[in-house]
Amino acid sequence: MGVRGMRLLKKNIQIFCGSAVTVLELGTVLVLFTLNNAQIMTRYVDTIRCVTKMLAPQVAVFVAFLFMSYEFFFKVNDTGAGEFLQSLPGGRARQLLSGLAVMALAVGLVFLDFLGFGLAAMGREGILHSGVMARHVAAVFFLDIFLVGFFACVLGCLVAQFQRRITGYSLLFGCCMLFTPFLQQILSSLSNEKLPIINLGDLFELKYPLTLEMFEPVYGFANEPERWGRMVFWLLLALAALLVYMLWRHLLRLRWLPAAAVCAVLAGWGLLTYAQGGCVMYMGENNLRGRDEDTTFSGSSYYEYNKGFIKDEPESFAVTDYQMRLRLDNQLEAEVTMALAGTEGRSEECYRFTLYRGFTVTEVRDETGRALPFNRESDYLDIETEQPLSAVTICYRGYSGKFYSNRQAVKLPAFFPYYPMAGYRPLVLRESGMEYINTCPEGERFFDITIQGGPEALYCNLPGEDGHFYGVAEGPSLLGGLVEKKEIDGIQVVYPISQRFLYTMTYGYENTRVDAQLPMGQVRAQYDRLCEQVGQPPQRLAEKTVFYWYSSSSMTVGNETVAIFADHVLLEIWSLSPEKMAAYLLAGELQDKTTDDYPLLRSTFTVSYLSDKSIFNRSARSALKDIRQNPDTISGREETVYLYQAAERWGDQAVSRAVYEFLRDRSDQRPAAEFLKQLVEEGPA
Repeated sequence: MGVRGMRLLKKNIQIFCGSAVTVLELGTVLVLFTLNNAQIMTRYVDTIRCVTKMLAPQVAVFVAFLFMSYEFFFKVNDTGAGEFLQSLPGGRARQLLSGLAVMALAVGLVFLDFLGFGLAAMGREGILHSGVMARHVAAVFFLDIFLVGFFACVLGCLVAQFQRRITGYSLLFGCCMLFTPFLQQILSSLSNEKLPIINLGDLFELKYPLTLEMFEPVYGFANEPERWGRMVFWLLLALAALLVYMLWRHLLRLRWLPAAAVCAVLAGWGLLTYAQGGCVMYMGENNLRGRDEDTTFSGSSYYEYNKGFIKDEPESFAVTDYQMRLRLDNQLEAEVTMALAGTEGRSEECYRFTLYRGFTVTEVRDETGRALPFNRESDYLDIETEQPLSAVTICYRGYSGKFYSNRQAVKLPAFFPYYPMAGYRPLVLRESGMEYINTCPEGERFFDITIQGGPEALYCNLPGEDGHFYGVAEGPSLLGGLVEKKEIDGIQVVYPISQRFLYTMTYGYENTRVDAQLPMGQVRAQYDRLCEQVGQPPQRLAEKTVFYWYSSSSMTVGNETVAIFADHVLLEIWSLSPEKMAAYLLAGELQDKTTDDYPLLRSTFTVSYLSDKSIFNRSARSALKDIRQNPDTISGREETVYLYQAAERWGDQAVSRAVYEFLRDRSDQRPAAEFLKQLVEEGPA
């Protein structure tokens, strides 16, 4: 910046500071946000809650700087600064840039205020050492505080070019209507499947979309390419409009026309990035968005209403080798080559695979590279060929809202068909339709996985590093985002960086510092004890990697929350109690049945009966008391009542082993209530 630029900047700072309105607005904004952030720091002990609550008044940042910028630039136009500008070559352009620089400094002060409190929250939690978390928090505040505030400044500058106050304030209120949740709420109430006008409203949604009740600690704060693209579009479009208006009014020379064109082109790039969508953590006003897809919070409701799409037809061939090339950007893009065995002499001309319906198959090739015709229906893929295949390559892209995969975070469990699996395999229990099951074919196979893009911290159960993992396993699990890996009590654990959030969410600790060390040694001891009680040899946890990927939406004890493989454990539930965590591990070893009451019995038996017998007994006695007064109240409580009565009559160990054996035996399809009632009357076999 030259001498003239410094003179202009100094002049604009004098104008800004000389206006009581702008100084009062900026001072009020800084004081109010500082007090609010300080109050949040005193109330919450974890970084995630602090940052989420700090982002709540984001709309106020937009509105405050919209009016502040308007008042500042209106003051510039209304003072004698014009005469000063005329004395400088290119003075109008320099003044525009200098004025925007002053407003950027003002927004920067607020940004630094938020960032300072965010880093302070990390330091208090003891995770400031995590560069991954610190960069993520900085990026979130930069997008949702600085860029939102600076966009408001550019809009205010544009509106200030209209000299009449009544026109200016009318346009300001119009901007507030467009870019605050008011517009989205109106459009949402008017939208339906035939008239989805809310989809247009998504383009104007700048508000931070997540709440504490629906939060993924592994994923972090919503900071996807879609939101960056939308912000870049509006910011550069506003700059382009400002330049074009000033060119039209002959306030700028024509040499600024290329700058306006560049802003317009880059705005188009931002719009294209936004339009590509992809895997996002969406919790906005759009009541139609995500209706037909699983999300991390909604469960598998698609299958509840489309049970005809659930198939279970094994194939005669098997996949022995996977060569997987994955790219993680706004969604997952994959090229998977599979070596097939057992295809010799096949009379059928169709090869059947299971691949989650959220992935769009773009191409299928045989071992020679020849394109093959295919048919896609829901989670299933049929590949048509006239001769047996020894290998096949499938290219696809897409995402699952529940098991997400983008450049920010990855949560892809081995049991979920984000990679093709041989045969038609059910993803959920047939009756309940609300719980994912282990879709992996039996046995192990070789995997060679190369990953481009994705989060900075990315872990897999297979050996490897730097995005290349390979080895023999039942299936590959990928977990990346705000996570780290550590050895605790001899067990390798991958877990969220901010653990205190998990305790505050689960147990309501607000003002207490919580030791976030995972009690893996105690968990292993309790797990061994439970295995002995049910007559099951314990697995060696020291030989497995434990992946914790807590979700605030975890409501059931199913394979989507607990799954155990030969080399790793997936555990979505978080608990302070080693007994409960051990019970979840035991639950993960049980095979799924197709009886509707199976999940409830598994949960009641492992998480309630085995892990905390005293609480279970109190609950059962209370249920028995209610049933004696009103026999109709037994509905939905049969498992608890019958299990309690059986244990009282036949003893804990005998009943535990009988129930565990029933849960393991897939051939025994009796309803749980019928089995337990017979157990009470006749005792263990």
